[in-house]
Amino acid sequence: MAKSPVEYTIGGVKINFPCKAYPSQLAMMNSIVRGLNYGNHCLLESPTGSGKSLALLCSALGWQRAQLAKLQEGGNPVDAKNQSDKNPDACKKPDVNTYCQCVCHSRPSPVSATVEVKPAVVDLNTKELTKQVRDKVVEKYEAGLGYKKISRALNISLSTIKSIIRKWKEYGTTANLPRGGRPPKLKSRTRRK
Repeated sequence: MAKSPVEYTIGGVKINFPCKAYPSQLAMMNSIVRGLNYGNHCLLESPTGSGKSLALLCSALGWQRAQLAKLQEGGNPVDAKNQSDKNPDACKKPDVNTYCQCVCHSRPSPVSATVEVKPAVVDLNTKELTKQVRDKVVEKYEAGLGYKKISRALNISLSTIKSIIRKWKEYGTTANLPRGGRPPKLKSRTRRK
């Protein structure tokens, strides 16, 4: 049986919630609506599984609907709670264009063409750490550079540099180096009985 939706009014904002909210969700929605009304930043913490995302979405959507309704009525959408709302010249846009970019995708975009983002550290577990990178580490090591200098020159963590060189010394190659650590567990059907 599906739970029926509930409507809460918090800070003068009607919030549609898909079920009865937990007290922590009500407190979070109250803080979110207050922050939105005053134009403040909010830092809200709550344990895992307490419904933070649902409370955030429902309260933000409810507040947005309330602002749209105020606009359609011809009123001021955000109540004048502080000086910056009363004086529009007090809020100025920054002179610098700030680019927002997500570097988790490999496809280039127009923004990524203008801003070069260099990762702080390369992780040994990523597939991008190719044989050429490992060869370059070994090449610099053979040229007499120390671990720290190689790490700084290639922008790779010191532990990764040490791991590559240790495996190169042990196996004599950088191609398909075996991973360290504990061997994988045997599957139940391959275990001895």
